[in-house]
Parts: sequence; C-alpha cells; structure tokens
Amino acid sequence: ISKADIKVVDYKNIIEDKIIVKSDEAIDGGEKIDAVPAEVDKNITVRLSASSLDCLYSCPLNYHYSYEQKIEAEEYQVPEVGKWLNPAERGSFVHKVLQDYVSKLFITDDAILADVCVSAYDDVFEKVKEEYEAKCPIDSYSVAKKEMEVISEALLCYLGQLHKEFSSQKNKWKVEGCEVSFKPGTDRTLDRQYHYADGTLSIGFSGCIDRIDSYVDDAGKKHYRLIDYKTGDKNYFKNNKIEGTSQHHIYKMFA
Repeated sequence: ISKADIKVVDYKNIIEDKIIVKSDEAIDGGEKIDAVPAEVDKNITVRLSASSLDCLYSCPLNYHYSYEQKIEAEEYQVPEVGKWLNPAERGSFVHKVLQDYVSKLFITDDAILADVCVSAYDDVFEKVKEEYEAKCPIDSYSVAKKEMEVISEALLCYLGQLHKEFSSQKNKWKVEGCEVSFKPGTDRTLDRQYHYADGTLSIGFSGCIDRIDSYVDDAGKKHYRLIDYKTGDKNYFKNNKIEGTSQHHIYKMFA
C-alpha cells in the first residue's frame, strides 16, 4: 500500500457541502482533491485524547494509521546508561507511587500529617517496585537499586512539601481525587458538538487528571485545582511554557 492509496479525512476542513481529503499529492505539498461523494454521511463522531489531537494536527496521515487503522508503530528505546527504567516507565512508576500514597493519606476527613508517614510510604513504594520488577527486566541490580534510591529521594522531598502545605492552618485545599479519568461511555464524559450546514461533528474527549484539589470559599463557591505531575527534564519545564498544551485545555474544559 502506498500513500496514494490512503485518503485521510482532515477534520479541520469540514465545509458546507463536501469534506476535503488528503491524497498523496496533498501530503507531499501538492493540491488537495475533492473526493467525497454526496451520499457520504456528514454527521461525524470522533473520539479524541490530547495525544491523538496533537497527532491529528501535526500529521493527519499518522493519525489515520495510528488511530483509525489501529496500526501500532514499532518503538525503539535506546537504553540509557546507568538506568533500569526508560523515561515512560519511570514516569508511570512515579505517578503510581504518588497516586497510591496521596489516595491513602490525603483523601480523608482526618487532619493531614505534618510530615511523610514513612511506614505507609515504604509500603506503597515497595509494592509498586515489585510490580515493575515483574514486568521490566533488570539487567543490573546495582543500577536498579541506585535508580530507586534517586527516585525515592525525589518523591520523599515532594511529599514532604505536600504534607507541609496541607497540614498548615492556612491551607484551604483538600484532595478530591487522584487519577481522575473521563471518556465516552462512562459516568464522567466530556463531549462537544459542532454544527456546520447540514452536518454535525461530535467529539468525545478522553483523558486522565493526575490529581484534583478543591475548596469552598466563604460565598459557597467551589474552586478546583488540577495537578499534572511531570517527570521529564526539569530544565525543559523551566525554559518552556507548557500551560498552552492541548492536554491542559481539555482538562480545563472537563473541570
């Protein structure tokens, strides 16, 4: 199959009486062609996450392969020297520890402790580590041990700051939920409809928010704070503004 055999719907160009599709020529910088007969259903339903939306905007052909044809791309992970987990696994590990610990210690009507509960933390950390040891082969136990020490030190530092904030008398926030997901067909949904001429574009968004905090002010109005954990290069987040990403816009719509 060549690119000429693939016609990808460009959802950004739905117009009054036709849908513009991209051919091989369009992909390579040529002219777009009109190739949708009149009998095509103009009521379109799309399911989008932040990652799939970014993919659609950056490369409709990649979106077609990945999300419509369900063709999985082969991923080549270059092993990091002195590391056990790759960046994606490391991020998931940290998210899981934070989810389980915060759910256990912060979603409560009791007073929040002033510092980390070491026994609870150790229990959560060891259980998550065992899960990853079972699914992520260890080439060097000394490397894995060192990496776990570095991750644990960072987690304890962050959780210590979190305990300090939430145990303060000035604190007004409460943790309302961790790993709060929304997707079509569940009890938590985010749907939008966009009408054009004689058709409708229905979009069902999906996502998962790391943590939601809330408080009620003196006027009875409820406020929300959405927390999105990041485990990448800290210098990247210092030097780049990330509040304008599609992920955060979708989360804001959901809230």
